[in-house]
Amino acid sequence: MAYYFSDKIIKYKISETYIKLNIDYNSDKKQTIRRTLIQVAEKEFADFKYKDGLIVVIEIEKGSLKTKVVIYGAIIIQGIANYGSIRQGINQIYDDVKTVSERVIQSARLDDNDIDNNIIRTEKRTGLIGRLKRTLDRIECLQTNFNDLGNNQVQEDLISLRQDLANIIELLNQEERQAILNSLPTEIGNNLPQPQDKGMKHIYNLYALKPKDIEVNDE
Repeated sequence: MAYYFSDKIIKYKISETYIKLNIDYNSDKKQTIRRTLIQVAEKEFADFKYKDGLIVVIEIEKGSLKTKVVIYGAIIIQGIANYGSIRQGINQIYDDVKTVSERVIQSARLDDNDIDNNIIRTEKRTGLIGRLKRTLDRIECLQTNFNDLGNNQVQEDLISLRQDLANIIELLNQEERQAILNSLPTEIGNNLPQPQDKGMKHIYNLYALKPKDIEVNDE
């Protein structure tokens, strides 16, 4: 396959804290805000349970400042399994990521008056772990309510969701992929379609750490 990455160690986006500010763009302001965001991200993720190997990337766009604190890491099966099940672990990491993202926003406001006084909007995004959780949640919901919904629509939705799940897990390493498959009901785990190159490329482009991401952080 053109986009087969499962035998490589790839870090994926697991958190993205979006902060839009109503501040005129200039180089000095950009650097000040960048330093603040780096400091608060490193502080707030210091106690994150899955912090080993995390990479912090700060993205700042021109115009009314749009900033992103992006955290890349691996989905660590050993850590997930400590919760008793893969499913519980995915849910907990999802919750942890949102909590830490909220703390990044709060700390940035406390540490920088320009940020605090000029926030237009904030968002707490959950990267690949959120995509995986939403896909699994939706599959479980459709299967649970199968008899209460239109069968044709349910089947179409399940086909699409199973394809998305197949594409996601194919990008993970062998251990992670197998652990997630083993956690699924047999009728799902044994009946996933073949991964699609186009779908895998789309997910990879959305969530995988690339050289240009590091360059953004080094500007």
